[in-house]
Amino acid sequence: LPGVTATISASGSERLLDSRNVLAVTPGADEQLRGEVVMVGAHLDHLGRSGDVVFPGADDNASGTAALLEIAKAIAASPVRPKRTVAFAFWTGEEEGKFGSGHYVRHPVWPLERTTYLNLDMIGHPWLPEEVAKLVADTGLEQGAELLTAMDPADFIELGLPAGLPELDAALRRAAVGNGLALHFYRTAGVFGGSDYRDFARSGVPFIRFFGNFFPGYHEPSDTADALDAGQVQRVARLALATAWLLADR
Repeated sequence: LPGVTATISASGSERLLDSRNVLAVTPGADEQLRGEVVMVGAHLDHLGRSGDVVFPGADDNASGTAALLEIAKAIAASPVRPKRTVAFAFWTGEEEGKFGSGHYVRHPVWPLERTTYLNLDMIGHPWLPEEVAKLVADTGLEQGAELLTAMDPADFIELGLPAGLPELDAALRRAAVGNGLALHFYRTAGVFGGSDYRDFARSGVPFIRFFGNFFPGYHEPSDTADALDAGQVQRVARLALATAWLLADR
């Protein structure tokens, strides 16, 4: 406004720390397609300690990290490799501003235009039955009641992904059928997202956000392993594994 002057001041402390991403890779079996990469990522960091208070981060994001480890083990142990390369990324600095994944996007190992990114973050809590019922009602499905009767709410998973990428939709649907899951696609551009897919989305990389559900212990000391739903972690991990394989071998 004319005639108005604002003065802003700030103070704080700064520490320099070493923190690294950890990458692993299974090269594709097809030499002509090996340069195309399906990357599966999860962030290793959490909030740490504040004074005497410890923030365990069991869901955020030990759940995603554990799933990523199991996916990497499964693909590495397979006697058959998919046609395309599969990479595994354990990100640093997500809680501070997506620093690790952002650094990778600025300095990629594989060309971003030949990359598809799958993100695992907070996958340890399922939707409640009443939440699933409300979603079905809000979407106005003609056979919504029949769907709810036939579906176990524990088998419901919502994925975040962009519209207009049929190869992602097809891989997810096939992976869901193979694992007996019911999916809901939440369409999002991802550019303002709250996890490591954000900078990939901003660079035009196709992505899928694997996520469970928010819970009262988010960013609290109560985010402990005993509060997790281990079956939910397993279901999402199997879905992500099947999806990654199908995308890499299509």
